[in-house]
This record gives sequence, structure tokens and C-alpha cells, in this order.
Amino acid sequence: MAARLRTPGRPTGLPGDVGLSRRGLLAASVGAAALVALPAEAALASGTRAGARPGSRAATPPNFFIFGIPGPADSPGPSMQAARAPAAGKATAALPGPLATGLAALPAQSPDKRFLVLAAVRQSAAGLQVAVSVVDISTAVIVRRGTLDLPHVRRDSMLIVTPTFAANSATVGLVLSVTEPANPRAISKLNPNTGKMREVQTATWTSHHELAYFDVRTGAFAGPFDLADAPSLARVTAIADERHLYVWTVPEARATGSGKAFKSRPSVRPAPRLAAYPLGSGRPTFHVPTADPWPVSGEPVTLLPTGEFARLAYARAVQVYSPVNGQVEEHAIAGLNLDAAKPGAPFMQAQPDGTVLLANPAIGRAVVADPAKNFRARSVISYPAPLYRAGGPASKVALSPDARTLYVLGPARTGGLAAYDVATGKLAGSYSHGAQYTGLYQIGGTLIATAGDNPRLSFFSPALEPLSSLSTGLHVTEVF
Repeated sequence: MAARLRTPGRPTGLPGDVGLSRRGLLAASVGAAALVALPAEAALASGTRAGARPGSRAATPPNFFIFGIPGPADSPGPSMQAARAPAAGKATAALPGPLATGLAALPAQSPDKRFLVLAAVRQSAAGLQVAVSVVDISTAVIVRRGTLDLPHVRRDSMLIVTPTFAANSATVGLVLSVTEPANPRAISKLNPNTGKMREVQTATWTSHHELAYFDVRTGAFAGPFDLADAPSLARVTAIADERHLYVWTVPEARATGSGKAFKSRPSVRPAPRLAAYPLGSGRPTFHVPTADPWPVSGEPVTLLPTGEFARLAYARAVQVYSPVNGQVEEHAIAGLNLDAAKPGAPFMQAQPDGTVLLANPAIGRAVVADPAKNFRARSVISYPAPLYRAGGPASKVALSPDARTLYVLGPARTGGLAAYDVATGKLAGSYSHGAQYTGLYQIGGTLIATAGDNPRLSFFSPALEPLSSLSTGLHVTEVF
């Protein structure tokens, strides 16, 4: 049964597993299977729907984009489909063919909410290529394309592409993690099914990083610039402001005689490094050792109104970095600084009013914090942990546009959704018909819940009233 909520404002319409092979892990990362992107919140600020002209009586349902794979098969690989949000009470909308296939990274959305950037890795006779496409969210049309040739990268190499928009939305920074094989050889390995030894081809894989920049206006590339940081771990974290691309990397650990020796000798455990590169350049303004954790687990990062940038560490502390020299200050978040027996998907998102929403579903806790006051908590909301507290989608909470209501996944026992009053922390309403959702988002006041099976997308009003649903063969992991 749905409990009605009094939420100021009216809904404005919807705005906006990969196989566990080494190649699959490097190409798309574990769990990065699908993503839904929905369009611009900019129109909401002016009181109009995305895609509608001011003064128009009815708005065309906005486009949204689903990124994912239909299953563990290697082909056609991660793909993107475009569709329109189904209207309330209408039958499930049919999805058209894919807008793009064989993608090598999750799309990145521009800060002005106008564009998505897609990246694909292709093989050519000379080596590897990175193909970049920029999609206009309002029209679902690819408005800019470009291909970056990498003739110096061997065709049998593995390549991770991490795209991120600059704060002005005019430049896309591309961090290329290049993993190349060396010293190919055959080793003997026991076949556990037959009990016999067999020969297995193997090699030594070494990773380094390169940078490139794509101009959204002209389609031109700058780079690639080799950072000469081998051997490094392939995974990185990246964010950009109007002047710099900031990249967290970590060198490979040095070999030791045993696992025990590795733990007992901190000198062999490498420290993460943070570097700031002027947009269009491969020479860092600074390159400094920085705080843990290693950039391997998708720690959330965001720009702050102060010009600084922040990273959520271990789901319990916010690290605030200076864009001038990389100096870091860590602020423990009292509401999140608790031990958890199970992992959760950490979440951090800057809000229009300058606050930051942080959450850890493993402990059933969300905090609205003020960066201007050392991330002092404005409110702390406790709720029962959901069944799907870890893994994708990363977002399992959503704040209403007026920041008065926090929506969360329902308790593990009952599923569904729940809403809490941010000011008091009290339960304001709930809805469940037995479905267990995996992720939760809202745009313009309309809630979008994701599920592991069809219908994989369910749409709700601010009062938690079911509006419509959408079936897709792609596994949803994020909505934005």
C-alpha cells in the first residue's frame, strides 16, 4: 500500500554482467554493466520541462539513455539505447535499436547536463583507436565524433578509457590505462576437472597511463601524452574543473618474499599519487603523494563550490583537496563513521544549495553535510539497510529537489521504497508490493527505481505512487 506524502512542488516529468575475464575487468570494470542517463535539470530551474519551449502547454517526454550489456557474451558488448520516458499508465515502451555498441567505458555527463560522451576502443591495422562520440541529450543525436589513433599501442594490449568532462563542458579529458603483455611463455597448471597437468599460455602484463583531450566544439584531439608511470595499477580516479584534469594513480606494489612480509613492511606498499594536468597538457602542475585509499574501488568524487574537490574515502570520511597544490584535509563524517560487517555502495553528490549528500546503505545511514563548515552534518537520517546494499547501481538514495525529503530503498525484509523527512529524520511514507529494487534516483521530483529483472525501470511520483515501468534486456547500474 502506498502512503501519500506531502512534498512541496509538482512532478515535472522525467528529466533526465560483464564476464569476469581480465579483458572484461579492464574494459568495463566489474558490475559496470548498465547506465540510464536522463536529460537536463537546467530546464527545471526555469520552470520548464526538458525539450519544451517556455509557455508550451505540453512537453514531449524526455529522452533517456540505457547503457549496458544484454548478458555475459562478448558481442556486441556494452551498448547504449535511447528511448523516451513512458507516460503514466501507458504500456511499457518499446526500445529502439542501439545508439552505440562496443563501448569501453561508462558514459560521462557534462556539468551543464547537455551532453553525454561515449568512448569505444577499436582495432586498426596500425594498432588501437579510441572513438569518441558526443550525444546531445535533448535530441538523442550524436553531434560530434572523433577518432584518436594509438599506433604505438599493440593490438593485443588492453585499454581502459576513463572520460570526464571539464567544468565548462567544452573539453573531455580521457585517461587511457594501457596494459601491455611481455615475456610470453607456457606454464604447467593442474586441471582440477581431470587431475592432469596442462600447458597454459601466459605473459607479464604491465600498465601505464596516457592522457588525451577532446574538444567538444571542434572534434579535435590533443595528445596522447604518455605519463611514463609504468608499472602502475590500471584503475584510476579522475575529475576536472575549468583549468585542470586531476588524476589519482598508484604504482604497482613491489614483489616480496611472502604475503606476511608485504603486510609487515609498509615501505613496499606504494602510496597513491595525485597529479593536476592543465587541460590539453601532459605536464603536471603538481604531482604529489596523497592519502589512501588506492583508486581502485570507484570512490565518489565531486567538485565543491569553494573550487576545491572532494573524494569520499572508505564511505566514512571526506577528503578535500586543494586545486593549487593537492594538499588534502580529511573530515570524518560522524553519522557515517561506523563499522559495518557488510560492504555498501558509498554515495556522494553535490546539491544545488551547496550541501553534499553522503550515504552508506551498508549501515542504513545518510548525511546532508555542509562543506563550508568542515562538512558538519545538517541532518542525519537512519533507515533499515536494504537487501541490495552493495554493487551497482551506486545510487541507492535520492534527495527531493527542495531537499526536504530523502528517498531510500526499502528494508531488506519488505523491499519497495521509503521516504524520510530530512529535518526530523522520521519516516514519512513507504511503498512496497514485494519488489526488491537495486538502485534509486530522482530527477525533477520523479523517482526512478531499478531492479535486477524486468521491468528493470519503475517510475514513481514524490508520493511514492507507481507511474509506469519499462522493460529492457540491459542490466541497469546507474541513472543520471
